[in-house]
Amino acid sequence: MNTIKLDPIDGDIFKIKAPVQSGEIMAHVLGVKEDVLISDDLHLSVKVTDGEVLSDVESDILKISVLHRYLPKSSYTTALVQGFGFSFGAIAGSIGQDSQNIVVVGASDGDMATAVNHLIACQGGVVFVSGGEVKDFIPLRFGGIMNHELMPRELLSRFNNFNKITKEHGGAFENPAFPLSLMLTCACIPDLKITNCALVDALTGKPVDLFIE
Repeated sequence: MNTIKLDPIDGDIFKIKAPVQSGEIMAHVLGVKEDVLISDDLHLSVKVTDGEVLSDVESDILKISVLHRYLPKSSYTTALVQGFGFSFGAIAGSIGQDSQNIVVVGASDGDMATAVNHLIACQGGVVFVSGGEVKDFIPLRFGGIMNHELMPRELLSRFNNFNKITKEHGGAFENPAFPLSLMLTCACIPDLKITNCALVDALTGKPVDLFIE
């Protein structure tokens, strides 16, 4: 119990500074599909406004961040992902294999921060936030990855409701906790993955810069 040691955060940590002030720039984007563990290394043109890359819901390019959860002040990586489909809101979980760090995907920096801070306060789980409000939360307080409070059928019912809520916000996955926990962070599975230290080419084990020269 009480395995999340990370201090509360604010949305500023999710800002992605671009090497150009405006226009578009090529970037590595994690590409995920339903029930496929391999995540693609997509080379996509992303929009830059006032020196920052923002989430682009029209192109289904959202921000993703992995935060080390075992220290109060620790490392994190923010990058881009395509496939979740959210029009707004953010999903976060303390279930990022294999390190079980906090993973958050969202269309809004503020919602991403609210989601992460809710996990910190509740010591683990899966949460969906929209408009600054927690829309649904499933507690996983045992190690941040397991539930010891609900019977299996009740837990299944809670997940079914959680999945329904994400669908109502444009979510593309039948069970978004699955890509959140495996398809993004397990850096031994090709092709592109994300850890709290860097984007990683799983085939070479080498870090990958977000922007493509």
